[in-house]
Amino acid sequence: MPKFFRPNPISLALAGGAILLLPFAYLAGWLGDLGRVQPALSALSQARQNLAWQASRRPQEPPGAAPTVQTQWTDSTVTLSWGKIPHATSYTIYRAGGSQSLSEARVLAQITPRSALSYTDAAVSPGQAYSYWIAADNAVGEGPLSAVVKVHTYLSWNTVAQIGESAARTLTEVTWSKTAWGILGQTTKSQSAPAWNLGGTIFSAMTPMNAGRSTWLTQHGTRWNLGATPVTATVRLGMTVVSGAPHLPSLASGKATQEDLALWNVNGRWATALVSPSTTPLPPNALVLNAYGAAVGLTGAVGSLQPISH
Repeated sequence: MPKFFRPNPISLALAGGAILLLPFAYLAGWLGDLGRVQPALSALSQARQNLAWQASRRPQEPPGAAPTVQTQWTDSTVTLSWGKIPHATSYTIYRAGGSQSLSEARVLAQITPRSALSYTDAAVSPGQAYSYWIAADNAVGEGPLSAVVKVHTYLSWNTVAQIGESAARTLTEVTWSKTAWGILGQTTKSQSAPAWNLGGTIFSAMTPMNAGRSTWLTQHGTRWNLGATPVTATVRLGMTVVSGAPHLPSLASGKATQEDLALWNVNGRWATALVSPSTTPLPPNALVLNAYGAAVGLTGAVGSLQPISH
């Protein structure tokens, strides 16, 4: 009679327990795999979100507006400033010489400003003309150019002073007096000051001396010389006006600039001072030249400006 295998109750219990634990083991393994996969899935999701965000912000066309440019300049710098243009990420600055057109302009700089929208061109020379254009850019391309901005840099103050000094001539006034019979001899007084040809008229800031009126007892007189040439002089608007003088180089007349140069002579030596249209009083007996070397006017003995007609 055959013998049948009779399982051990303990073995049956262990086997049953193992079968029951299989789902839990599978779940634990799945959770372990999920823990390793989850960071990758999160990174992938974040990347997709970033791409979607970038795509939403990516410009579809270049900036549609042109900058409006403001300028300031000196003898050695030109500063450009403008307002922010929508959808612009950078700005291209073009520069040409004063007589050149846009087709001859070159790219001066391309900047990506973080705050102030400005650029200073320090590669300019005194007394030169320049033209500037600015365009807003983004990843798609360049927007329209600004209207041209034309600049003429100032001269250096040394150059302005040299213009005034080289155009000056020395005007001398000599007054004399003597008795009618010449018994007491003759006495003389003299003064000198620079004179300039301003718009075809020779002016000096000199205030004429009072020679006095001749009588039968005493004679008075005045002699004027411009350099070594005898001239005549009259007073007009508080200035001494010379006539009968040889040709002198004429200074151009011009309007006041942000700063001007006052030039005068003290005991044969030139003195200068920077002044502005609001400076009062100005240095007395001075020629005022603007930053381009053009004459703005002359000052009298009390420092009041007598403008030269433009």
